[in-house]
Amino acid sequence: MNKLFASWVMVALLCSGLLSCDRPPSAATSGREGQTAAEVKAAKVKQGDRLTAAEAYQFVLPKVKEWDPRATIALCEVPVRSKADDLDLDGRSSAWTFVCASADQQSYKRFAIDTTKDTLEVKVSNSTRPAVDALVDPATWKVDSPQALEIAQANGLAKWLEEHPKFTLDAGAIDLRASKDMGSYWRIYARDVGPALVFRISAVDGKVLTSGEQ
Repeated sequence: MNKLFASWVMVALLCSGLLSCDRPPSAATSGREGQTAAEVKAAKVKQGDRLTAAEAYQFVLPKVKEWDPRATIALCEVPVRSKADDLDLDGRSSAWTFVCASADQQSYKRFAIDTTKDTLEVKVSNSTRPAVDALVDPATWKVDSPQALEIAQANGLAKWLEEHPKFTLDAGAIDLRASKDMGSYWRIYARDVGPALVFRISAVDGKVLTSGEQ
């Protein structure tokens, strides 16, 4: 995939509003004035729905704010579920978990949603800090999981997938985190046989921070 095509993809995403710098993820369409598409979807979640990360976050957000209105995100990921993984290249999954940090970073809680369960509810449990040296500020998170995977595909993932037709995404393939050096970013991890292909894509502006085999 050449640089010209990759640049075209970024321009298209920006023009569509998917990487807007002043609106949260999935804000390309909205319901009531000032309401993002992720917020609209979160209010209408049904059993079995596959959600983007932003939609899932909007669903758990009331519980997060109830715990700490100024909480930040330490890690967002798709949980491991035996025979239930349904993460795909569209960046959607029926289950997401968010490990959030209190404003003083002294306590952490895990907020989980799984729409395949009999009851649609947010599961809250105590947690420890993940192995990260920075936290994701939800206010600066602009790139949702579908856009992160689109950008990765335009920058080499699509070709890699063609060369590894038996590979399927699983719970460890994508997560949202932050570092002091790179800020908030999506980590996309693909491994079949041999070295893994890893992307780090800014969750703020969609820039490919790093990519290559590891």
